[in-house]
Amino acid sequence: MYRSRRVLHEEYGFLWWIRSVEDHPSFTGMGWLGQYIYVVPDLDIVVVITALDDGNEGAYLQIVDQFIAPSVKN
Repeated sequence: MYRSRRVLHEEYGFLWWIRSVEDHPSFTGMGWLGQYIYVVPDLDIVVVITALDDGNEGAYLQIVDQFIAPSVKN
């Protein structure tokens, strides 16, 4: 069954963070030591980042929110 809870102003369910990018629903998976997956189905975007974990996942979210998603036309 789907479970949802509010953490850091994002919804969480089925092991994914559920958010919105450019008014499109998106899903974010955060793994161990800087592994991130961002999926924006409406825009056909899948971004995979493997980086050193610096404790600032917000910086990685900003890359998708401010640069990648706005550059894609649906």
